[in-house]
Amino acid sequence: MSKSSYQQGLFAERLAATLLWFKGYRILERRFKTPGGEIDILAARGQTLHIVEVKWRAKQEDALWSLSPHQQKRLLNAGKWVLGRRSGFTSVSFDGIFISKWAWPLHLQNIFADEVSLQ
Repeated sequence: MSKSSYQQGLFAERLAATLLWFKGYRILERRFKTPGGEIDILAARGQTLHIVEVKWRAKQEDALWSLSPHQQKRLLNAGKWVLGRRSGFTSVSFDGIFISKWAWPLHLQNIFADEVSLQ
């Protein structure tokens, strides 16, 4: 990953966190490392824990298609780990924020089936 790609990724994560904050989410962690992998943003809204993956691409369509099955599995594993250590949540949502040039950031909730048990 080039330095400019890394910087773009950091910018996209800051922009995504700001967007969530304006939408009423509480940002719990950014770039949160777990044994299952890194979570870009860990946020809460009400009693829902949001595990947010941020994707930056030149075109929004490319950003939407950039979340691979391998990354989804990594997010599920990280989510399970986090839920084992955080209490007070009644639901979990795996969200994506997709950012590209010349387009408003797109926030999609529950981007793939929730396979994490809160029990």
